[in-house]
Amino acid sequence: MNAAEIKISLNGTTAFLLPERAVFLPRSGALLIADVHIGKAHHFRKNGIPVPSAGDADNISRLEALIARKEAREVYFLGDLFHSAPNAADRSFTEFLEKHRHIGFTLILGNHDINPLRDFSGASLRAVASEEKEGCLLTHFRTEHPRLFNLSGHVHPAVRLRGAGKQYMKVPCFRFDFKQRFGILPSFGNFTGSHVITPEKGTGVFVVAGNEVIQVS
Repeated sequence: MNAAEIKISLNGTTAFLLPERAVFLPRSGALLIADVHIGKAHHFRKNGIPVPSAGDADNISRLEALIARKEAREVYFLGDLFHSAPNAADRSFTEFLEKHRHIGFTLILGNHDINPLRDFSGASLRAVASEEKEGCLLTHFRTEHPRLFNLSGHVHPAVRLRGAGKQYMKVPCFRFDFKQRFGILPSFGNFTGSHVITPEKGTGVFVVAGNEVIQVS
C-alpha cells in the first residue's frame, strides 16, 4: 500500500482509496472510477462557450498512469463516462481502449451516457445498468441493497476546508456510511464541477489533498 492511500473494508472486502480519486480492489485488480465526463469540453466549445481543450487528453493520460501504477486488470466506470452525444473526444478514448485491450472495461450507465446517438454495440467497452463485484453493488446513483455495499458516483462530492488565515478551499472527497453500506466516489474528470456536502455524524469523509487521501470525519 502506498502511504498516500487509505485502506478500508467494505463488508469484508479490502479496498483502497486513491489520491487519483478512484477506488482499488486488490483481490481482483479492479479500479473503480466515477464521472469522467469525456467530451464535456468539446460539447461546451461546440455551443460557443470558450473552455480549455486539454481536459479530455489529461483525463485519459491520468487514467493510463493509474492503470500502470496499480497494475489494474479491470476498470469499472461508475457512470457518466461520457458527457454528451459522440464528439471529437470519442476518438481519443477509442484509441485508448484499443491500446489496452488486455484490460476489462465496464461502464455502469449513468444519466449522461444514455444518448440516442451513442451506440455501445461492438465496442470493447461493456455497458451495463449495474454490477455486483466482490460483495459490492456498483451503480451510478446511490442504491440501497439488503446485503451488498453500494458504491456510486453522480454527486461529485467535495468539502470546504478552512485554512489558518480563514481561507476556505474546496476539495473533492469520498463519502462513506459504513453502517448503511454505501460510498460515493468523487468525480475523476478534471472538468466536472463539484457539490459541497456537509459531513454527517457517523459518516466517513476522506478528502483528496494533493497527492494523498486524508480522513477528516
